[in-house]
Amino acid sequence: MIKNIEIIKYNNGFLEKTFDNVAEESKINIFVNGSHYISLLCSNSELTELCTGFLFSEGVISSFKDIKNIEVPCNNNIFISLDESINFFPEKHRIIVSGCSKGSIDEALMEQDNFYFPDSEPFYKISDILNYMKDLNSHSEIFKKTGGTHCCVLYSKNKKIVSEDIGRHNALDKIIGKSLILDFKPSESILLLTGRVSSEILLKSAKFGVRIIISRSAPTDFSVKTALGINMTLAGFARGNKMNIYSGADRLINA
Repeated sequence: MIKNIEIIKYNNGFLEKTFDNVAEESKINIFVNGSHYISLLCSNSELTELCTGFLFSEGVISSFKDIKNIEVPCNNNIFISLDESINFFPEKHRIIVSGCSKGSIDEALMEQDNFYFPDSEPFYKISDILNYMKDLNSHSEIFKKTGGTHCCVLYSKNKKIVSEDIGRHNALDKIIGKSLILDFKPSESILLLTGRVSSEILLKSAKFGVRIIISRSAPTDFSVKTALGINMTLAGFARGNKMNIYSGADRLINA
């Protein structure tokens, strides 16, 4: 996941040969029921979790039990067989998302009418959330060595699920995939992110059942509008002893 490469470094008027760590980027090809479904650029780790979360986010599966088998060989081709009860239609309308690699998502995910959280729970203390954010930084092992990845952590009272990837969407899909494999329900949890919260990241989280998203970075205007519309808690710039709360402040306790 990390490569050490030779570089030329400029520092205060001087050039020198040295070495630097960079995050590895891999292309994986996902085949579903024998047909090529999509190719993803990602960190080459937790590929079963990534594919499981991705297929859930795409609306292909609703639980890990919908997958009959996943083969992850060494040649970056991943073969997935679905349960016979799943109606699989690979040709869907897709939307190009704001990720750096020009990814896309199923258009149906962008329909806000599919989600709404009517109640206020869960409740979290702001002081605890800021401590969680400090803990998030400690889990960004590849980032600390390369500066080239995103990290997600799903917290609950008795469980913590962590993933890291070169892509924001991939890191979140890995979290979703791990949770599905563990049969972990996210409704009482809080999702912490290092990256920008765009509308598709927010809706992907909402589809999974997350009601609180806290990011070290910024949201977009559409993600704020979406969070307000579906009664989801969204906060950004959670750093040190500060954060900006954009929606759902009633779930956050000032303590």
